[in-house]
Amino acid sequence: MKGRGFRLATVFGMPIRIHASWLIVFLLITWTLAKVVFPHQHAYPFQPNTQGLGAGWYWGMGVIAALLLFISVLLHELGHSLVARHHHIPVEGITLFLFGGVSQIREEPKSARAEAEVTIAGWAVTATIALLCLFVTPLIPAASDGLKALKGVVGYLAFINVMLLVFNAIPGFPLDGGRLLRAFLWWTTGNLRRSTYIASSVGAAVGLIFIIGGVTSVLLGLGAGIFAWGGAWLALIGLFLRSAAQTSYQQLLIRRALEGVPIGELMSTALVCMPAETLLKDAVDEWFLRYRYHGFPICGPEGLQGVLSLDNVRTVDRDKWENTTVGQVMDRRAPQYAVPPDMDAVQVLARMSRYDVGRIPVVQEGRLIGIVTRRDILELLQLKSDLEKL
Repeated sequence: MKGRGFRLATVFGMPIRIHASWLIVFLLITWTLAKVVFPHQHAYPFQPNTQGLGAGWYWGMGVIAALLLFISVLLHELGHSLVARHHHIPVEGITLFLFGGVSQIREEPKSARAEAEVTIAGWAVTATIALLCLFVTPLIPAASDGLKALKGVVGYLAFINVMLLVFNAIPGFPLDGGRLLRAFLWWTTGNLRRSTYIASSVGAAVGLIFIIGGVTSVLLGLGAGIFAWGGAWLALIGLFLRSAAQTSYQQLLIRRALEGVPIGELMSTALVCMPAETLLKDAVDEWFLRYRYHGFPICGPEGLQGVLSLDNVRTVDRDKWENTTVGQVMDRRAPQYAVPPDMDAVQVLARMSRYDVGRIPVVQEGRLIGIVTRRDILELLQLKSDLEKL
């Protein structure tokens, strides 16, 4: 899982992942639809009368509608991602999680126009789904239980996509409306940092409004029936939006601080390579405790073979250390995520996040020349931050 989700499929070369939190909201939505929404007449706008169907129908409709909701979210994110790739912006994949979905777009757009086009693409996909469902719903006859159920599911899909359109139109970063606000400010001022700060501040303010509104609703006991959990859910969304807005601005500052810094300037060249045949007991006693490093490159006659970290050691019970070699537990992906010395530090930090590692080997023409850790990069960020205060 690696903290970012189970890999479900690959679409247009992009991995699609599902975070564990997705299962929670999927079950919650399914239960709400099956027990509250579909059994009640016109529980939502656009949702036809589905009264009279049995519990089995409602549960089936709930599962199908919840799946279609997340497919809608996935298509929305695909719209963003495909247009981002059209603008040569790297996309690592898409993850479905508690609050919907997110495209892992590795870099900032190169221009305000690119930002606007990437944003509008996802919004347009959702608008298309909503309009299509709104058009189809009245055309489905309620002549049988099956058609009645189909009409209810499509009607719900129309409603939920309209709600997604409205919510995403809020002008607070990182929502689509906030990204369009940033694109407009960027286009008018030419200052990406300032534009991001303003759009993120609006996003944080919107999040705070959601939190206050949700908490107030819960404390005053507002809402009942279908909206019983509305206040708590609104407050939770507000917390997420406020955190995401603040984090997005900090990420921009980090990118700006690291752009143009070759990782070769940060790497450590005091290499201590460990042989793959080393026993884990000896690795701990004679390498980790002696050198006080948290990880070592594993090298052989053909060069870099992997990396051994304390996390790798923890996967083996202590009583098996004398019979287990380093080569059996090392991270064999190291040759894949190794970087050249001229790679940008911000790209290296992104690669660390992608592979969920704290250190990356630096190689040149197939030869290991250094190691860089997340701490090395963070120390540079701290130094730059301190220099700005002088």
